[in-house]
Parts: sequence; structure tokens; C-alpha cells
Amino acid sequence: MLAGAAVTDLALSGAIESRQERLLLQRVHAVGDERPTDSLLVPICDAVEEKPRGVQTVLADVGPRMREPALERLVARADLAGQRTLLGSSAPPATCSAATHARSFSIR
Repeated sequence: MLAGAAVTDLALSGAIESRQERLLLQRVHAVGDERPTDSLLVPICDAVEEKPRGVQTVLADVGPRMREPALERLVARADLAGQRTLLGSSAPPATCSAATHARSFSIR
């Protein structure tokens, strides 16, 4: 969902657009020279500037890489309380919950 929201944000800002190239084939193209200022959105622009890609390809490529930076940003803003747990893997997963009940209520 995060990657879909990011692609939508870029499309609404005019940085990328979807073009139908054939029946049932939509590709995402970079539009213009302006780069996004949000570091979470830059990888999407990089991917489609390299070459136009199918929407699902962009989502599958960029989505997993957006998770960690997005969670870190939410923890830094105190929207989420993050905690690292080690479960025997090389990259410990993060568990997150609403930072406080009041904060949870205010962002709904």
C-alpha cells in the first residue's frame, strides 16, 4: 500500500504519469525534470527515469525498500513507538505500535 500511495502522490504532483501503450498495458513514465524533495519518493522516480515500467513492476520493486525508511520516519516523528526484536535472523524486524493513545487518536 505504501508504494501505491507514493506512486499516486507522484502522479498527482505531475512528476510521473501512466500511459496506456497497448491494450491492458500501462507503463509509468517520468515527466519533467523536477525531482521530488521527499527522500521516500526518489527511488520511484529513479526507477521510471531509467526506463518506463509497468505499474505493478514499480510497486513490486520499490515497495519493499520503502518499508524501513517509512517506519523510521514515523518513529522519529513519534507517530509510532518502534522496538527492535531479535528472532534469530540477520536483520531483526521492527515491531511498532501507536506512540501514545492520544497520538493514535489525533492521527485518525
